[in-house]
Amino acid sequence: MEAFVKVKNFQLHDLTNYPYSIDSNLQYEKIDPYELVGTDQKDKNLLELSFISYDEKNPKADLKNRIFSYVDIKLSSIKINYVQQPVLRLIDYMTGQLLSSLRPNNTNDTPEGPKYIVKVTREDALNIISNPQFMDIKIFIESPIITLKPLPTSVEYLEVRLGDISIENERCKNKDRHSNPSRPLEFVWTEVMRIKLNRMGFFKVLNSNKFELTKEFNFDLLFERLLFTDEYRAAYGFDEDQQHQQKFNLDDSMKLDGRMSPMIMIMVHEDYLLIMRCLFFNVTYDDLMDKLFVSNYQEVPPKIDMSEDSPSKIFI
Repeated sequence: MEAFVKVKNFQLHDLTNYPYSIDSNLQYEKIDPYELVGTDQKDKNLLELSFISYDEKNPKADLKNRIFSYVDIKLSSIKINYVQQPVLRLIDYMTGQLLSSLRPNNTNDTPEGPKYIVKVTREDALNIISNPQFMDIKIFIESPIITLKPLPTSVEYLEVRLGDISIENERCKNKDRHSNPSRPLEFVWTEVMRIKLNRMGFFKVLNSNKFELTKEFNFDLLFERLLFTDEYRAAYGFDEDQQHQQKFNLDDSMKLDGRMSPMIMIMVHEDYLLIMRCLFFNVTYDDLMDKLFVSNYQEVPPKIDMSEDSPSKIFI
C-alpha cells in the first residue's frame, strides 16, 4: 500500500483585532485579519507526506532489519506569530468545544460496557518477538520561525529560529534492560528516536533589519523506549507451565539524553527592554474580553467569606 499527501499552504488568522478586541459577529466590517500561522515560501508545498507499507513476502521490504513500513514527512519553513491570549483562547475552544463534543455522554442511567483484559499467550508473544514488524520514520522540518511582538503592529520584535529539525527512529538490540528471564534471552528490542535541531538562534528585528542576540547553537535529543513490553513479560516472566511468575526484571522506562552546544548571548540594555515589552504587552497582557470568546466564562467572581470565623480573613 502506498499513500502520498501534499499540502500547498496553510494559514491561521486572528479575526478579533487583538489587543483592541471586537465582537467579530457584530463588528465584522472592522475585522483586520492578523496571521498567526503561515509560511513565507509560497512557491513550495508546505507539507509532503509519503507512506509505504509492504507485505512480509514483498522483496522490496527490508527483510534483514524487519522493516515493512516507511513514513517520510517533509515540512517547509512555517512561521508562527505568537500572541498569548488569542492562542490560549484557541486552545480553550479546541479542548472545551471540539474535543468535548467527541466524548460520549456518560450518565448514571447509561451502564458502562463490559471491560475486557486481553492477555497474550506465550506462543503468540514468542512469535511476535521472533518476527517483529518495524516502521521506519523520517521527518524533516525546514527552519521554523517564531516571532514574539509587543503588539501585532510592532516593527521591533524578537525572532526565534529553531533551525532545521530532523527526526529519525532506529531499532536497537539492548542487553541491559532485562535480567533473570525464565528461558535464555540475549537481548530485547528498543526504539530510539533521534531529534536534532541545527543552527538555532535568537534575533532582534527592527524595521526588517535583523540583529543577532545569540550565536548559532545546536540541540540533540535522544529518546529510547522498550518495544513489546507485554510480550516479553508473557514469554519470559513465567515458568514452563505458565503457573508461577519468575523474578524476571524488565526495565520498561523511557530514557532521555539531551545535549546542547554552548549558547552565547549578545545583549545590550535596549534588548532587555524589548524583552520586557514583549512580556508585558503580549505574554501577560489581558484585554478583559474573555466573555466574548470563552464558553464557560464566569463574569461574577466567587464570594469570599470575611466573617470572624473564616480562615480567609485578611489581617493588615
